[in-house]
Amino acid sequence: MSFGKVRTPVECRDGFTISVQASSSHYCSPRNNEGPYVQVEVGYPSAVEETLLDYMDGGSDPPTESVYGWVPVEVVAAIIERHGGIVSGDLPPFLGTFMCADLHSLSVTVADESVSDRFAMLELDLEPVCQRFSMLEFD
Repeated sequence: MSFGKVRTPVECRDGFTISVQASSSHYCSPRNNEGPYVQVEVGYPSAVEETLLDYMDGGSDPPTESVYGWVPVEVVAAIIERHGGIVSGDLPPFLGTFMCADLHSLSVTVADESVSDRFAMLELDLEPVCQRFSMLEFD
């Protein structure tokens, strides 16, 4: 099994931190090193996050010292938004639709070159008001 990139934990505007990982060696879907991902592994939140407790690995560790598997990316996006958005750190490429109120930049990767000009303009228009996500994929 090859290991994917280990990402720097995310730090939010209010100081909340959380590790968000996805690769062939993490609890995510798809379970590969490329993504984009619909579910990711998160861990070691700096504070208890009630929305994560259902995904907690079965160990006896406290919630701030635990790993949470197969967490939907929409749940992770909502947690980040609730804590004021990202100020540093890395996210794996997400596949999903996100509605965020306080965003900073949007990175869009498009596989089909025939639509890349349209999405390049979308990226430019949304850059000042959208939170930084590694990748969103559009059908």
